Amino acid sequence: MDRWEIRATATEDDPDRHLLLIQGGPADVAALIKKFGALFGRPVPYRGEDFNLSLVLHRLDGPTRERLESWLRQRSPAAEAGASIAAASALVSSPMAEPPPITLAPPPAVAAEPTPDASLPFPVPIPPAPLPTVPMAAVPPMPELKPREPEIPPLIDLSVEPAAAPTPVPIPVPTPEPIAP
Repeated sequence: MDRWEIRATATEDDPDRHLLLIQGGPADVAALIKKFGALFGRPVPYRGEDFNLSLVLHRLDGPTRERLESWLRQRSPAAEAGASIAAASALVSSPMAEPPPITLAPPPAVAAEPTPDASLPFPVPIPPAPLPTVPMAAVPPMPELKPREPEIPPLIDLSVEPAAAPTPVPIPVPTPEPIAP
């Protein structure tokens, strides 16, 4: 935790309400909640005055405030409660020590390329290296393949005569019974 500050933000419901502003990270918030749990509300991002988080302190009384401030001083000895913004910004904006100058070593010497013979009208290409001879493995000849006719059974057997269609049997239609008046 780099900075912290406790500000009074009393309301009608909670006259002892305060706001803890911190410049820190999730580990700092976890340590605060682990130590003082029910005293804090949810952490909320805070923009401005070099703080990045704010936590509401509910019903902060004198002895609890003293314990909290002493714990915060132990947790961040460089920060002081109520440190002025100008002092903090002066710490942040102070120039760092100049780094030592960087000296570069000279590049390694490069071998000179051979100069072409001036008597030749154009450069002579270097012939490629001959390919090594590799004995071929004996490969058996491929057997000759003959196309086969597909064996498809006929869909309809034309040698059999179709059976006679059954004679339709009339189905009696029931007639409704007359309704008695």
